[in-house]
Amino acid sequence: MNMGKLKDFFINILLLVFVIVIFLFVFEAALRVIGTSCAMRDSDGNSIFIVSEDGFYTKPDFTGRFKCLEFDTSIQTNSEGFRDSEFNTNDKVILSLGDSMTFGHGVEQDETYSDVLEGYVSPKGFAVYNIGVPGYSLREYIKQLN
Repeated sequence: MNMGKLKDFFINILLLVFVIVIFLFVFEAALRVIGTSCAMRDSDGNSIFIVSEDGFYTKPDFTGRFKCLEFDTSIQTNSEGFRDSEFNTNDKVILSLGDSMTFGHGVEQDETYSDVLEGYVSPKGFAVYNIGVPGYSLREYIKQLN
């Protein structure tokens, strides 16, 4: 292969990479514009989250929808801001601590693993409290338990 053809080959490869990067950028922008992301909002368009200097929390007594392309589920939080019924301090309790999977990403309240687990342990006198919050990690779990 002579130097001219080799140079043309590398220019073509660079051009191809550049076109692919531009395509991916435009494709990502288009997906964001048409709204492929999920949203948790009430009927007035307000978010479920409260953001403060200490972090973010889910709103107490929130009623709304959790909408994505794949699902559209109802959301309701208790007076503590968790996706569960009101807590009874007299119960023997199993805390279900976690992130969006614990919260119940994409499922109705009675389909969360906390509610399913409670169906098994409630005959033994236990209650399972779902205190999962989407986006939480170990740092927030420690703060939440304190």
